[in-house]
Formats: sequence, C-alpha cells, structure tokens
Amino acid sequence: MHGSLCLRIHRQAEFLECARFRIQQVWWCNHQRGRELRAEQFHRITKALADPRRYEILRHIARGDEAACSDLRCEFPISAATMSHHLKELSNAGLLEIRKEAKFMHIKLRRKVWQAYLAQLSKL
Repeated sequence: MHGSLCLRIHRQAEFLECARFRIQQVWWCNHQRGRELRAEQFHRITKALADPRRYEILRHIARGDEAACSDLRCEFPISAATMSHHLKELSNAGLLEIRKEAKFMHIKLRRKVWQAYLAQLSKL
C-alpha cells in the first residue's frame, strides 16, 4: 500500500512538473513575439547574471549548441544541488531551455532572449 501511494505521488509530481514546463514554454513563445523584454524580465535576467558563477555557467553553455548537465558538473566543482539551483535561476530568468531525456538534461541558451537583453541593455 505504502509503495503504491509513493508511486502515485511521484507520478503526480512528474505530471505537474511537465505541465509547468509546457506553460512556461507557451508563455515564452507568446512573449518573444514582441522581441522586447518587459522591465520585470530584464531585471530578472540582470539579477541572475549578477552571480559570477552563474554567469560562467551561462558562458559555458553558450559556447556550443547544447550542454549536458553532467558536462557542467565536470566543468564546475560544485554540488549537484548548487548546480541545480543555478540552472533553475537562469531558467526562471528565461535564459535557458532545458530538455529532459530519460535521466539526462540537455541545456541550451535561448539566444533570442539573450539578444533581446543585450539590445535593451545597449539602450541605457
């Protein structure tokens, strides 16, 4: 009984995470049509990039088309929890697209968001 309850809870959590990710993707697609960041988004990105380690993680991801989370863990000597936190902050800022494949995560820089951020930054 206890095992099946845990399994149901785990499946519901996975479903909710998938639903949240899809909603976030739809929001970004609609948001990006305007190509200009709202003030809230601009500040969220600026705050995410204020952390030097987060900025270095983003630079590493930007070097290629896609980065595996395991590669990032090898490149940066930090715990899995800390890496997860940094990736979540960058993702919440809208800078990353994270694709899960089985137990692996593939991470890409959302270049259009980055370009919109730089364009807005250059207007200051």
